[in-house]
Amino acid sequence: MEKHGVLRYNTAATNIMQNKVDNEIDLEYKHVCKKFGICRTNTGFSDFVADILKIILTSRDDQVKVASDALTEVAKETDFSEVITGVAALFFKTVIGILERSEVENLRSIYSIAMNTLAHKNRPLKVVDITDDKRTITRTLSFLELINTFDAVIPANEENKLEWSDIKNGLEQWQNDEREDILDIMQSFIGHIKSKGIDKLDAEGVRNVRESFAKILM
Repeated sequence: MEKHGVLRYNTAATNIMQNKVDNEIDLEYKHVCKKFGICRTNTGFSDFVADILKIILTSRDDQVKVASDALTEVAKETDFSEVITGVAALFFKTVIGILERSEVENLRSIYSIAMNTLAHKNRPLKVVDITDDKRTITRTLSFLELINTFDAVIPANEENKLEWSDIKNGLEQWQNDEREDILDIMQSFIGHIKSKGIDKLDAEGVRNVRESFAKILM
């Protein structure tokens, strides 16, 4: 199979798999909403991040790599010293390097895990066996704690929802080859998290985010 054919096949296969996951999640949420009156709205910050990851994952293989490289480039240029300190900062640089060197298949796996963790964030964490990797469980719980913090500090008000919509629309336009400024789009994405989230944290919030990042990265 030619290279372009392989790219189309891999992207199509990923899209089919992700659609199946999305459909299953939607059906379960509808069942819970109808039976128990607990209805989830797609308006929070974590849903916005999940949407960004979904757009990346449903892009072509070459676009996934370009988007990931743009994301890591912006992350390297952003000052996270308030919440990522000490040894965790060294591990952060290591993680960035791993992402930069990763093949598309691995990038898809990493971003898919993050997206599905966000999509299932309100569900109990299932531990299949007591021999499960405790560090993986700790990282997952810390990631969820981090998301809960940002959900609280970046509310779904009109100003934020407008920014979320602009960033998602820009990324979708890039995905459809209508824009080329992926670096600018990722700067808007990371800049939003920094200015509306990290910079708005109180002392306790900073301490909690530091602890979460340390557990995730180390």
